[in-house]
Amino acid sequence: MVESFHLLSPLAQQWFADSPLSASDDTYVCYLNERGYAAGTITGYVNCVAHFAYWLKTQEADLTDINNALLKRFIDEHLPVCRCAARCRRARHELQAALGHLLTMLYPKEHRVQAGSVPVPTAVAAELERFDRHLEEVRGLALSTRSTRFRHLRDFLIYCFGSSPIHLKVLGAADVMRFTNHYTVGWVPASIRAVTISLRSYFAFRASQGEYTSALIAALPQVAQWSLATLPPVLSSTEIEQLLSAFDHQHATSKRDYAIARCLLDLGLRRTEVSRLCLGKR
Repeated sequence: MVESFHLLSPLAQQWFADSPLSASDDTYVCYLNERGYAAGTITGYVNCVAHFAYWLKTQEADLTDINNALLKRFIDEHLPVCRCAARCRRARHELQAALGHLLTMLYPKEHRVQAGSVPVPTAVAAELERFDRHLEEVRGLALSTRSTRFRHLRDFLIYCFGSSPIHLKVLGAADVMRFTNHYTVGWVPASIRAVTISLRSYFAFRASQGEYTSALIAALPQVAQWSLATLPPVLSSTEIEQLLSAFDHQHATSKRDYAIARCLLDLGLRRTEVSRLCLGKR
């Protein structure tokens, strides 16, 4: 998966980090990757959503306020008078497409249709509600994460059961492998891995209800991500010294970058946590 923060300008990164959408950037990129969008298109859409995220904060709105009416207000009322930043995304058609994908990703329950506009069967809808409640109340997962798992499980259950009752005991390892092979054709490894995580989470949920799902879990593919194969687990002491000595302390930008590196190395902060740090008043 293309990591979303690598697609954003520094200003757009800050817009995302400070907004109600701060936890949704990677999920959004994964969502677009699964649908085969080119890297350039994904870059444009992510920066469009960053613009919307900044405006969302200025309106004191949160995730639950995002709907078609709010998107229309952003495009029809804000864009004509936008002064957010000189180089932020303002193309109306591009913003409409990007935000349409965002809405569908965040609230899949409002878009319960398959290709061909086939409604989700009642038994599948009930099972999805039960699983989503477990993810929220027991696992405490964010809406964006639950939306991804909801979408994958919906497609799996419809593929395996159609409009029939949901009985995992009739499924075998071959059914799981057949679905994953068919469903993820042409997907990048990170997106395939997201599907296996979603299904493993569901099978674990059903196991907690007393069902035997070990064989189904074992049938999920192990996804190799060769692009990370050469990365060492940690930097050696010599490599850390070389990294820290590379900064030029004569310039403010280099001093800032050095401070960021120390936060990552000494405090173990993640990049999103560092991006949210602000200078406090004493």
